[in-house]
Amino acid sequence: MTDKEKIGLFGKELGLIKDRKIRYFVKEVFTHIPDHGFTIAASTTGKYHLPDENEYLGNVVHARRVVKWVLLMARAYAIEDQLDLDILVASAIIHDLGKAGFKEEAAIHTLRNHASLMMEPIDKAAETAELQVEVRDKIKGCVLYHNGLWTEKKNAKPKSEFTTLEWCLHMADYTTSKMRDLL
Repeated sequence: MTDKEKIGLFGKELGLIKDRKIRYFVKEVFTHIPDHGFTIAASTTGKYHLPDENEYLGNVVHARRVVKWVLLMARAYAIEDQLDLDILVASAIIHDLGKAGFKEEAAIHTLRNHASLMMEPIDKAAETAELQVEVRDKIKGCVLYHNGLWTEKKNAKPKSEFTTLEWCLHMADYTTSKMRDLL
């Protein structure tokens, strides 16, 4: 899969990001993600996601839904600042792309550590994207903590320390993942 094809999978969602540096950053993150980050099913067991998210490109279908939900959550939290909205959309697009691991981790189950696996691609992309450190760190926080209270133990923090943006992404991802339970 070419980088252009990866970008094409998220054309509409990337268009929601108004800040050109953040949009460019997300595209740069894509260059550091193996194809399987896009093509795999959103759930390795099939029990956490809707049926169409458990097929080829399921991770993409899931991320697109999370983008919609994160914008709804932002409204619920009265987040109106465009930079914060751009950070949320960027985070929602890339939050699960670490699933199935990278390099030597590729063979392991990545239910809990897929978020921490994204830290290296985020840092690499930030080097060329000329992204402000504060913006990069907010995106990293959203991605790292999108599993909420189920975040990896080594990265866990008390509920009271989660930022509003981190909670927005967590709740959007959680809600999207739980839609299956409503069917």
